[in-house]
Amino acid sequence: MTHSSRKIEFIIFIASLSILIFVLGLQFIYRIQPCELCHLQRWPYVLTTTFALISFFISKEQKIYYNSLLILIFITFLISLVLSIYHLGIEQKLWVGFSNCSQDYLSSGKSLNELKKQLLQTPIIRCDEILWSIGGISLAGLNVAASIILTLVSLRKIHIILFQKLKTWKINLNDK
Repeated sequence: MTHSSRKIEFIIFIASLSILIFVLGLQFIYRIQPCELCHLQRWPYVLTTTFALISFFISKEQKIYYNSLLILIFITFLISLVLSIYHLGIEQKLWVGFSNCSQDYLSSGKSLNELKKQLLQTPIIRCDEILWSIGGISLAGLNVAASIILTLVSLRKIHIILFQKLKTWKINLNDK
């Protein structure tokens, strides 16, 4: 595998990293606080950024590790797609989401009055409310689109590798 054959991994790396930078910018620069599902949907991009970066350092002789990373990237984007569709469905009121609190107030060791004060001061970020959109498309909707595209891109890379492998097997069979 030459560096030129790793264009797809580079695209995955740049796209995943860009998405992370964008959502962190919304959170920390524009003060748009994410819901629990939004936080959860960031992890596939953290993983795929890491997997794509690791793939750049794997040599040609380590095909099993390289191919395993590509499969992990594909599976991670599938998980991202499921999470984003689930979140979009909650936003569109197609189904009801879970109602977990994002903090464990009970194990903090605070008094009842301190817990009450903290709960009253903590803003509730609901998964079914759209906090930011562009052109009428929410972040969950944009994540569905990004997840579909990146799942297909990673599947394409796996397809290319399998096609090359089948071609090699066919040549080897013809030689016998």
